[in-house]
Amino acid sequence: MRLKLVYLLLIVLLHQTVWAQTGKEALSPMMFNTVLEKHTDAIATAKPTPLFKTNHSRYPFISNFDEPSMYDSLWADKQVTAINYAVVFNAQNAQGTTYGGNSGNVGECDILTSRSINLFLSEKRTYIMFRYNTGSTWQPNDSLLLQFRTSGGNYQTIWVSPSTAIAPTDVIIQLSDLTNYMAVDFNFRFVNYASQSSSNTETFIVQQIVLADKWSLPAHEAFMYGSVLKRYPSSQFWNKNPLEISPSGPLNTQAVIFNSFKRDSTLYGNNGNSGYADTLQSHLMDITQFPVGDSVFLRFYFRATPSTRSSDSLYLVLRNNTGEWIPVWSAGKGLNNDYRYVQQMINFGRFRHSNFQFRLITSTTYSNNDTAQFLVGGIHIGNKVYVPFLDDFSSSIIFPDKQKWLTNSTYVNAEFAIKPPSINVATFDGLDSRGQPYGLGRGYCDTLLSKSFNLNGLKVSDSVYLSFFVQPRGFGENPNNGDSLILELRDNPCLPNQYRVVWMGSAFNLSKTEFTRVDILLKDSFWFHDDFQFRYKNLGSRTGNLNHWHVDYIRFDKGRQAGDAYRDIAVTQKPSSLLTPYSSMPWNHFQVNPALFLRNSDMIQVRNNFDISVPIEFSRVVRAPNNSPVDSFANLFGNFVALTHLNIPLNDPITLGSGSFTSDTIAFNTRYRAVIEGSSDNIVANNTVVVPTFFSNYYAYDDGSAESGYGIDIEPGAVALAYNLMLPDTLFGISMFFNRSYLDVSLRAFDLMVWQEINTNGNGTGETVLKRYALQSPQYKFQYNGFHYFKFDEPLALPPGKFYIGWEQDQVFNLNVGWDENFTLDTAPSINPNLAYRVRDLWYMSSAFKGTPMMRPIVGKWLDPPVGLKKIKSSHLSDHTLPIEIYPNPASRQVRFITHTGGEIKVLLNDLQGRKILETTLTENILDLPALSEGIYVIQVTNSENKSAIRKLVIQHQ
Repeated sequence: MRLKLVYLLLIVLLHQTVWAQTGKEALSPMMFNTVLEKHTDAIATAKPTPLFKTNHSRYPFISNFDEPSMYDSLWADKQVTAINYAVVFNAQNAQGTTYGGNSGNVGECDILTSRSINLFLSEKRTYIMFRYNTGSTWQPNDSLLLQFRTSGGNYQTIWVSPSTAIAPTDVIIQLSDLTNYMAVDFNFRFVNYASQSSSNTETFIVQQIVLADKWSLPAHEAFMYGSVLKRYPSSQFWNKNPLEISPSGPLNTQAVIFNSFKRDSTLYGNNGNSGYADTLQSHLMDITQFPVGDSVFLRFYFRATPSTRSSDSLYLVLRNNTGEWIPVWSAGKGLNNDYRYVQQMINFGRFRHSNFQFRLITSTTYSNNDTAQFLVGGIHIGNKVYVPFLDDFSSSIIFPDKQKWLTNSTYVNAEFAIKPPSINVATFDGLDSRGQPYGLGRGYCDTLLSKSFNLNGLKVSDSVYLSFFVQPRGFGENPNNGDSLILELRDNPCLPNQYRVVWMGSAFNLSKTEFTRVDILLKDSFWFHDDFQFRYKNLGSRTGNLNHWHVDYIRFDKGRQAGDAYRDIAVTQKPSSLLTPYSSMPWNHFQVNPALFLRNSDMIQVRNNFDISVPIEFSRVVRAPNNSPVDSFANLFGNFVALTHLNIPLNDPITLGSGSFTSDTIAFNTRYRAVIEGSSDNIVANNTVVVPTFFSNYYAYDDGSAESGYGIDIEPGAVALAYNLMLPDTLFGISMFFNRSYLDVSLRAFDLMVWQEINTNGNGTGETVLKRYALQSPQYKFQYNGFHYFKFDEPLALPPGKFYIGWEQDQVFNLNVGWDENFTLDTAPSINPNLAYRVRDLWYMSSAFKGTPMMRPIVGKWLDPPVGLKKIKSSHLSDHTLPIEIYPNPASRQVRFITHTGGEIKVLLNDLQGRKILETTLTENILDLPALSEGIYVIQVTNSENKSAIRKLVIQHQ
């Protein structure tokens, strides 16, 4: 059964590979995205998490000292005295004995130690907060310490009380780094150092203690805790939550009930007296994460029940940055019992701080006959955006704009789409925000989720439309049967995950080379609330950079109609480097004949997104490394037809001058621009694109962005990429980008090659090898571009003219070298005429694919790369003068050497890291292998004439 499952999985994976010819070239989709990997935080360390957050985890840890079994549930010792929602530290233990034998000296007295807390349940927004004051017998030499137990078992002091008398004061400590304390059995303690005297009866008083996470904003609380009704609000959000939950909440949710009773069903005060009763108090939250002036609101729904008295009130109280609680709203008995909407701006003045907190509290006359007075639900804190809204992603880099979107799993790029409405698109695939596959199989992958819109006050007659452009595949991989892109709208302001599907796209009825416009009319009243959101999701393969969807030009506004246009001229594609056929080369080589390498023609692709034909101005300005202009061109196009693309040729010859530059790498930046003649349009960011042209210590055909992977499959073979030196120079190494695909070949071996000639005998089977670096392996990278650098042990001097770099493999596997599909000749996507490949012994001098492999010769000077350096040693041609064969290969226990020379042979067996495993001398040419793990090994065989050969040995157990 297992073999059958593996076979089926391979069938599923292999159908995603694009084949040119059986047994020859193959393009494979990318499974990882190194661009995303560079721009995200490090992958979180795995942490043990229990299946359920039970009381035994004690996180969040909240003690209000009102628990009947305080010591048993939360605290591990019984020395301090709990009274009136506080604990008293003094010089007496629980038995009344004075510490230190009543010596009067200052020493260790009461200690309050928590029970074990699973700190792995924290979300790394952790803080500890408590309220304390000095007591009636406090002395200046007395102190209170807060200590955390480290993962090594020692206690570390993180706070000490000042040596002055303190009125009731809140202490808040933000725990930005929990590394030293992470444990499933973490605990903390308060230690009292005081005069060990029988008269010291009240040194310090400590009230509510909270160890919790700050709220992650935006936040919603509808008191919906799974399918089973929970009796009380969750301590994950609240540090005072004695209220019970009612199923009668707003908009089909639940609510909390404010009345006169505690959890133990006793009144807060004497029957008939008046005062405060139920309180719902949040954990802390950081309002400063929102920009100044951003519209950040606290919103909730409330209603008064029929039993509410005219003297009853509900208050909203906010904590300012001085710790003072400020009432900002109150309400009493209403004219009806319907839920009412409350919204309070909080991102201003003293409420804008990093320890913001709020609470709802009721004031009432205590009565044993009291029933529910107020119900509160649908609590939300977050910022709001308003229509009109438009994002064409032209201002975004790598990820969508954080001011507009709440998710970052889509990849913003200018390479994967064909003829988009504007420069840059949001690409959906099977990779997460780190550039890693989501997992196995099919399912939902990327999500693009908008911020909250306040649509209160709008109505169906306002003609509110959401429109966007979409394209499956583009330059990426085609979505499969059953894959789709989905648009969902949120219909309930109280439930952050309640969406309705309003559009679903299939790749089979959408163009793969043009963008399709979609218009969605909000024609139902339930959309018009204060927390409206929309989100796009793709359903497809979760195994990598597959099944691509590209979305662009998302526009959301009122007073619209289907198909309406926007006054906008947009550059839609990033032009190529100024060079041809290279994208980069050394400056001194370029200077030999600049006209040979500068493009004869250039092009700017633009679109008129307006529904009126307009004249446009377009221009190109080239700036030298010192930012001075070295070339410029401008012209007019008289009648740019509405809603069309246009490829504008820029046929003016380019000049870069002949300056002398001292930097090892220099860049000429070319600014392309298109605007309405004599006027501006609604989107400035997409009018201009800047493209650098680099001159450094390497030649390159590619632009540094891989859209897929390239290799030889089914048969052994080789790949050679020709470059043409303009000057005699020195080859120091080769850089290659290895695309990680569904098969990890990082343990497979290939020979890195440098040829002077290939196909030298006219029948496609001859070649002249300059260097062979045997038994190399692909190196996968986690940074922008992802190139790995092979540095030669000895630089290779080369004459002017053509040479080839590439690889040779005698095993069957796809090496998956990065493939740039944006390679152009004369501004059009093209086959690279300098690429050749060999299947077994026959060379093919032309590829079947448009694009170029991402491998570059490093010449003139070695510059240490930031990462990815591997110094390699050459396998000289003399190493291969001993004709020898190894059989069987793969092997398990024994191998036989077949050679035409007699006598003894010496055998050296190493692993791929160069570690010696076995060294012996054989007379019968049969080697019994030691116990070896499966993988690749290196055998060097030397005969009596000191001729040797190096071969790969594959160990494979049956």
